[in-house]
Amino acid sequence: MFMRDSERIQVIIDKLKEIWLHNPDQRFGQLTYNLFSQIPNTRKKGQTELDMFHVEDDTFENYLDPIIEKQAK
Repeated sequence: MFMRDSERIQVIIDKLKEIWLHNPDQRFGQLTYNLFSQIPNTRKKGQTELDMFHVEDDTFENYLDPIIEKQAK
């Protein structure tokens, strides 16, 4: 059985916190929706709704890093 590394949870939460502190007026849902919407292929062709269900945690985490770097400048 495949088990995901539970350490990923705190890593992602810490990165979300850092981004959220730079955008404190956003609600959590807004923040995560906006972050997921920046990941390619989260919108099915011809549809407007966001499909976050199949995005792997490592993919999401990799998209957080450049955002944090940009905020640090």
